[in-house]
Amino acid sequence: MIQFSSITTAHSTFKIPLKVQRISMCNFTTPGSDTARLISMASINVWDEASMISRDLIETANRTAQDIMHILNFALQHVPSGGKTAVFNGDFLQIQVQPAK
Repeated sequence: MIQFSSITTAHSTFKIPLKVQRISMCNFTTPGSDTARLISMASINVWDEASMISRDLIETANRTAQDIMHILNFALQHVPSGGKTAVFNGDFLQIQVQPAK
């Protein structure tokens, strides 16, 4: 049995802005903050309903994780999710296929 000590939303944990763009970053900047420490200590990030969120939102969290983890190990600056395992869960059949133009 798996026990989780805390389960929160991505917006709450990563302090993701409500409106994200291709260059957005999460709203905490101090490397020693509680949020940065939590992200650096986590071994896995599980995203439920990932099929229903935008690519920009996932990339914002990815950039933030890379930014935090490269402080601990410079080689992790360009590694996806800062070297953390990311599991994306959701009903991907809900996504409508967009024909190429």
